[in-house]
This record gives sequence, structure tokens and C-alpha cells, in this order.
Amino acid sequence: MDEIIALKQNGVEPKYIKQMMGAGLGTPSVEQLINMRRHGVDPEFVALVCQSKLVKDLSFESVIRLRQQGVDPTEMTRIRALGFGPYPADEVIAIRNRGVHTDAFEALKEAGVSTAGVAEATEFARNGVTADRIRSMKSQGFQHLTMEQIVKLRRAGII
Repeated sequence: MDEIIALKQNGVEPKYIKQMMGAGLGTPSVEQLINMRRHGVDPEFVALVCQSKLVKDLSFESVIRLRQQGVDPTEMTRIRALGFGPYPADEVIAIRNRGVHTDAFEALKEAGVSTAGVAEATEFARNGVTADRIRSMKSQGFQHLTMEQIVKLRRAGII
């Protein structure tokens, strides 16, 4: 009885509960439902995060943190589609907080790096290494370079 009252007092309607149960994370507890509602987590966001498959330790709590940090599930899906991840939720949040976007992961892929982590993507993003610059580098005859060498060439203004 107390849980039903708590749900009602926190604006958690039956439709919201049903949609959350079908969003892909299983059955949330009353407390999780209330927390998600309080933090503006809607069922569509949960479904998109689940579908992205970028977060390997996905839980209702991590979904709340992703929402609070402004992580874009569409961006998550693009990164995963490039073959990167899955990553822990904290690393996905770090991607967002460091301003790393899909283009950094596209550059990594173009460079032939298939198992990069957040640190590598951050380094490329911070130094302006893009897929176009990697293609330009290759057209100039630079082949099979390490990430460190690519960053050095970018910092020197060569690519």
C-alpha cells in the first residue's frame, strides 16, 4: 500500500510503469521507478540506451546517470555501430563530458584502430584528428602509423 502511495505521490503512473517494464532493462523496483521519474528518464531513453549496446554494465541506476550527464543515445548507437565498445557506464559518461563525438571514433576506425578505449578517442578529439585527416595522411604516403605518430603529425600541422 505504501509503495502505491509513493508511486502516486511521485507522479509515476501505470502507463509509465508498463512502458519502463518493456523498455529492455527488466522490471524496475518501486524505488528505481521513482528515481527515474524524478530525474526525467523516460521509457524511450531507456529503450534507446539498451538498443545502443554501448554500455556493458547497464542498470537502472546507470541509465539515470547517463540521463543526468546528457549522454545522447543516438551518439551511443553510432559509436557502437563503428565497432567500438561496449564500455562501462562511467566511460560512456566520460565520452560525453570530454566532448568526444562520433567523429573521433570514425577517425580511429579510419586509422585501423579497432579496439580503442575512451582515452584514445579523447586524444584524437583533443588534437583534431578526424577521418578526413587520416585519409589525407594516407594519401600523403603515411601508412601503418601508431596513434602516437598520428597525433604528432597532427600537432605538427602535417595532417
